[in-house]
Amino acid sequence: MTAKAALAGRRLQAWLVSMLSIVADAYGAGEVLGAGAPLTFGGQTLMPAAALRDGDGQLALVVDVLETRGDAAARRAAYGAAGVCECWQLSPDGARAELYQRSAAGGYDLIPPDAHGSHFSAVLEELVFPVTWFVEQPRALDMMQAWGLIDLE
Repeated sequence: MTAKAALAGRRLQAWLVSMLSIVADAYGAGEVLGAGAPLTFGGQTLMPAAALRDGDGQLALVVDVLETRGDAAARRAAYGAAGVCECWQLSPDGARAELYQRSAAGGYDLIPPDAHGSHFSAVLEELVFPVTWFVEQPRALDMMQAWGLIDLE
């Protein structure tokens, strides 16, 4: 990974933790973990950029920031085997975003944004956001206003 991509990836990771933390805290939806928290799935240790544990302590959502797609499928398989409901895989600049939700068969289905360009989380129903946020990385106050948590006017 180039130094520029690594820096962009760290910036995106920090923003993702902030975004998930706002919604998780506002709705009592669990605990957000950032990079550096090794998680073991079926004997394989992975370190997602961010993760959300639900109120029961189960991993409900994980986010990978990957420069290449080389191990993306293997990572999804490990998350699926562990019962993770939602998996997001992003490029370090946020321009490529693939959001997956676990299917009844135990694999993952790619969930594209809706006709208006918004993503809807299956894990946190309050977590609705435009796909452009991965690139724009709006500040916490702007996200909170978009979700109706505060009024800045």
